[in-house]
Amino acid sequence: MTHTAFLVLFGPYLVMTVWVFYLSKGKFLLYALINIIADIFYAYPLVALLKKFKIYHIKVKSFVFFLVIFAAALLNYSFQIAVEKLYPQTNDPLV
Repeated sequence: MTHTAFLVLFGPYLVMTVWVFYLSKGKFLLYALINIIADIFYAYPLVALLKKFKIYHIKVKSFVFFLVIFAAALLNYSFQIAVEKLYPQTNDPLV
């Protein structure tokens, strides 16, 4: 079962995280809105589909799963902001 969790974590979740960061371009409200929509889709219909085909099964209710992945998204955003403050980007192409 652990290998399936890693597949889901490093597959669609990782891709979705990078994609949402790209689409929101540092605007928190847009980031939160995109994440709410994507996480609802992930927590309800996608998990139900994966469960139906016996690919992946979570032991918590979908609402709890949604809260966990949305909280993870907020932590990801906070971490990204902290990293950008510690290591600001420059426009110099030689750096």
